[in-house]
Amino acid sequence: MAVNESWQTRWQGLEVYLDRRVIAVLFLGFSSGLPILLILKTLSAWLADIGVDKSTIGLFGFVLAPYTFKFIWAPFMDRAPLPPLTSMFGRRRGWLLATQACLMVAIFGLGQTDPTVDLFMTALLAFTVAFFSASQDIVIDAYRIELLTDDQQGAGAANVVTGYRIGMWVAGAGALYIADLAGWSAAYTGMALLVLIGVVTVLVLPEPETNAFSPAQATAPVAGRTGRYRFLILAAGLGVLIGLIIGDQYGLRVGLVGGALTAALFAALSVLFDRSSAFREGAIEPFQDFFERNGVTIAVVILAFISLFKASDVLLTLMANPFYLETGFTKSQIAWVSGTFGFFVTFIGSYIAGLLIYRIGIMPGLWISGILMMASNLMFALQAYVGADYALFHLTILIENLSGGMGTTAFVAYLASLCNRRYTAVQYALLTSFMQMLGKYMIVPSSGFLVESVGWIQFFVLSSLAGIPALLLLWWLGKRVSITAPEPAAAT
Repeated sequence: MAVNESWQTRWQGLEVYLDRRVIAVLFLGFSSGLPILLILKTLSAWLADIGVDKSTIGLFGFVLAPYTFKFIWAPFMDRAPLPPLTSMFGRRRGWLLATQACLMVAIFGLGQTDPTVDLFMTALLAFTVAFFSASQDIVIDAYRIELLTDDQQGAGAANVVTGYRIGMWVAGAGALYIADLAGWSAAYTGMALLVLIGVVTVLVLPEPETNAFSPAQATAPVAGRTGRYRFLILAAGLGVLIGLIIGDQYGLRVGLVGGALTAALFAALSVLFDRSSAFREGAIEPFQDFFERNGVTIAVVILAFISLFKASDVLLTLMANPFYLETGFTKSQIAWVSGTFGFFVTFIGSYIAGLLIYRIGIMPGLWISGILMMASNLMFALQAYVGADYALFHLTILIENLSGGMGTTAFVAYLASLCNRRYTAVQYALLTSFMQMLGKYMIVPSSGFLVESVGWIQFFVLSSLAGIPALLLLWWLGKRVSITAPEPAAAT
C-alpha cells in the first residue's frame, strides 16, 4: 500500500507536464530560441562562406544590443495597449502576435540580402531581427508567468528552456543543412516560416487572467523630487553608456547623438511612469537593494565577476563556425558535430553540473566549470594544429559543450543565489543584462581582430587565458562571501 501511494505521489508530480498550458510553453520557448542563433553562429557561417573577413564578422556582435537593453522598452510593452490587437486578443497575446509577425518579416528580409553587395543592409536586418526577438522575449516571459499557476511555474521554466534549446538547434544545424542543399536565402526563409509555430501557439492559448493596467494608476503620486532626480540620473547614465558604445564604433559625433537619444527616450519613459509606484519598484529599488545587501565593494566585484566568468566561452561566439569552415569541414559536418552532437552533449554537461552543485555547492561548481571552460579552448588550439580531423572534431566539441553546459548551469544557480526574493525577476534580468554587456560589446566584436592578428592557435590559447581574471575574482569573493543555495522559487 505504501509502495502504491509512493508511485501515485510521483505520478501526480509528473501530471503537471501534461497540462496543455505547460506543453504550450515548450513551443513558446522554441519561438524564443529560434532567432538568436540566426544572427550569431548561422550568420557568421554565412559571412565566412562568402569570404567576409573575420574582423568584420566579429563586429556583427553589436547587432545583439537589443537583448542587453530590452529593459528600456520593457515597461512600455508591459503597460501600453496595442490597438486593435489588444482589444481582439488581449494585452499579452496582442503584443506577442505583433512581434512575431515583425520577426517573420525581418528574418525573411535578412535572408534576401546579399552581404557581398550591401553588408550594411545585412547588418541592419540582423539588428532588426534582434530587436523583435528581444521584444518577443519580454512578452513571452511575462505571458508564461501569468498564464501558469504557482505550482506550474517550475515545469513551465523547464519547458521554456528545453524549447529554447531546440529552437537554437534548429536555427543552427537545421539552417546549415538547408543552406548546404538550397542556399542561404532558402535557409532563412525556412526559419522565418518556423516562427508560425509560436503564432499558432499564441492563437490557441487564452489571455492570462490578470488585471489590466489602469490609467488611474499613472496618476498616483509616489516619486516626488528625489524620485525624479533618480530617473534623470538613471537616464543620463544609460545615455552615456550607449554613447560610449556607439562612439567607439562610429565616432564621437554619432556617439553623442545616440547617447542623447537614448537618454531622452528613457527620460520620456520615466515621465510616463513618474507617478506609478510600479516603475519605482521595478527600476530603482532592485538596484538599491542589490548594493545595500552586498555593500558597494562586494557588489562591484560581483558585477565584474559575472561579466568575465564566460569570457573564454564568449570569445568563440562568432569565430567558431569560420574556424570550422577554414579548417576544411563541410557545412553538413559542422551541422552534425557542432549543431546536433554538441547540442545533446550540452544537456549532459548541465545534468552533471546540477549534480555537482547539489553535492558540493555553488562555489565549488563555479570553480570546476570555470577551469573546464578554459581547458576546452585548448582543444580548439589542438584542432587548429592538426587540421580537419573528423574524429578529433567530435572530441573537441564533446569537451567544449560538456564544459559549456556545466558552466551555464553553475552560473545560473549563482545568479539566482544573488537575487532578493522580492525582486527575483527584475534582479535576475538586470544581472543577465549586465553579464552580456562586456561580452557582446568588447569581447565578441574584438575576437575577429584578435584572430587576424595572431592566428587560430594563438587565439585559442589566449581565449583560454581570458578565464583567469574571473577565477581570481571568484577566489576573492570566496574569501569574503558565503554563498548559500537559493530558495526553490529563486532557483527555478
